[in-house]
Amino acid sequence: MKMLRLLFAMMTMMLMVTACGGSSEGKDDNDSIPALPTEAMVVEMYNHYINGEYSVYVDQMQSLDKKPESYRKQMADLMKQRHRAQIEAKDRPVACRLNRFVANDDLTYVNAYLDITYEDHSYETVLVPMVYDGTQWRLK
Repeated sequence: MKMLRLLFAMMTMMLMVTACGGSSEGKDDNDSIPALPTEAMVVEMYNHYINGEYSVYVDQMQSLDKKPESYRKQMADLMKQRHRAQIEAKDRPVACRLNRFVANDDLTYVNAYLDITYEDHSYETVLVPMVYDGTQWRLK
């Protein structure tokens, strides 16, 4: 009876070790998992908006890749209007820095939270959604 209990305990432990250890079958040793964007990358992207480079900012948006040029120009104009309204309501944004990233499970989509500093030294945190397009990080 003791021998059966010992055998059962050993089998249970082996199953637990196997289950917890996982398997690497079907995975490419993290080749398919992109590295998270860097703070410098996100700040550079958002600085195009802060500096009034709206067409460059829009070019970074993955969601506009298949849109016609006229639509992209409209989006750049919309960013310009938004920026102008932001200045009137608050003040001019002068700098940004990364607060944190929140990523999805497969690390192909992240929410970047940026702290935006204004000329009057006030600040706010804004959400900048980003997506990995298979080769690089882009604005959603």
